[in-house]
Amino acid sequence: MRVVMVFGTAFMALLYVLSNSFITPFVMGNHISAGVMAQGAFEAFENPEKKQPPAVLEFDFMSDKEPIYKNTMQANSALLHETLDALAEKHGAVGMSIAAFEHDRIVFRHTYGMQNIEENIPTESKTKYRVASISKLVTSALAMMLEDSTGFSIDDDLSYLYPYMRNPYFADEPVTTRHLITHTSGLIDARPYMDVAKHLRFPSLRAVSLAPGMWLDRKPGTAYEYSNFGMGVVAGVIEAKTGERFYDYAKRVLFDPLSIDAGYSMHLIKNPHLVANIYNQSGQLTAEPGRWTNMDAVYASIPVGEMYMLGHGDLFISAEDLAVIGVILAGDGTYGGRRYISQKALSQMNTTMFIDSNAGVARGLGTFAATDIFKKGTVYGHQGNAYGMISGMFYDPATKTGVVLLSNGCSLKTGEQWIYDINRDVMKEVWRYLVPLTA
Repeated sequence: MRVVMVFGTAFMALLYVLSNSFITPFVMGNHISAGVMAQGAFEAFENPEKKQPPAVLEFDFMSDKEPIYKNTMQANSALLHETLDALAEKHGAVGMSIAAFEHDRIVFRHTYGMQNIEENIPTESKTKYRVASISKLVTSALAMMLEDSTGFSIDDDLSYLYPYMRNPYFADEPVTTRHLITHTSGLIDARPYMDVAKHLRFPSLRAVSLAPGMWLDRKPGTAYEYSNFGMGVVAGVIEAKTGERFYDYAKRVLFDPLSIDAGYSMHLIKNPHLVANIYNQSGQLTAEPGRWTNMDAVYASIPVGEMYMLGHGDLFISAEDLAVIGVILAGDGTYGGRRYISQKALSQMNTTMFIDSNAGVARGLGTFAATDIFKKGTVYGHQGNAYGMISGMFYDPATKTGVVLLSNGCSLKTGEQWIYDINRDVMKEVWRYLVPLTA
């Protein structure tokens, strides 16, 4: 059958404070921590010539046999809904949307609480949330889709795009997109970057990259430091390679083909009235992202190819639409008969690349690997935390199952492996009725 392939820890405290403030929509993400590589540094490929925007590639592929669904969601639906409401109350959730999937379909949905307290709007299945650092997972997939469809490689030395993109402590060592995605480039969320988000002024990527304190004294590819800035630069790399705005690229190759109303900028959301306000656990309003409809004008001062925002945490999407992307990442890269990402790319995303020694967890290419948290075995995905909300999406490629939880305000308590308590409790409960995870 013919189908089309279109590819795509003191400082921790600072980020924690920022993520519960009103400052801006730009920098909120997860915790920052240090770690060591489980594997050696990645070798950079020879610099290619700058490529044209990605072409549309055609290829042959055979569909798998009709999947066998093993979930027991329908038989346990009433009990599960009741249990999830109780967990939402336990964790102080203001509003929450949950979606679970198996193989190629969403098999369970649940909503709780309020999307907008001020206007008395309850959450619904199509409520959209700013998902914070789950955005990094989708951004990573978009970078891999670009690699799939062009001569671009995430192992290319980025100095051919940005001659100044070198760690001053290791000026002869290349920095690559892989380093950015795996938080091992050495670029960190130091004050020059944080000031950008705080004051809504956008100096050039060069100015921020060369500012004092922006680099670790560690060779690229050998040390882990969670970096919102680094993931923002991934968006810039995609722009430089495609010649189009990052949010337009994401819309063109992923969101539009999937027919989902999602985007990395509010101006692209067709139904902004469905975007949830964000609150703290006490129900105090902390952000109104549905009003951020002029972000395209704000970002216009950043030249195409020099973006260093968006990719780290600015995705707006509903739980059920994010679950569709989860189906793609947990499966073989296809959805609805169309391939979005290669199995080779997925194998990298769903394989341990290094160990975060501070948190005691493994991380893959743009993914967070959680072991023995929800049930027996390892699942992949990402969490988000900004302004008082928590989000999470985790999936098991072995069983092609997964769970999405998006909230707009709740308790920020974490437990083992830095998994937020609400994510752990809710997902563990939902997964009881999906197939057991593999050891």
